[in-house]
Amino acid sequence: MLAKLIFTWLLGTGIVQPMNEQNDERDLYYLYVLDEQKEVFVFEHAYEEEIINYIETGEFKYNEALGQELAIDKK
Repeated sequence: MLAKLIFTWLLGTGIVQPMNEQNDERDLYYLYVLDEQKEVFVFEHAYEEEIINYIETGEFKYNEALGQELAIDKK
């Protein structure tokens, strides 16, 4: 639940931005992070669940299966 709140905060601050696109009826986002050299790196086409997983683990991984059951339930 805390990770979802942080996701919302990141969305409000612009660190996470909606792409205004969907894949399989799931919203896609940009995630802006700083790398070790303090340069901005952008993850594109990220699902909310992937970003929440990044918040919880500190490591971003594309994983289409995260939250996929939620997309199936919406159909």
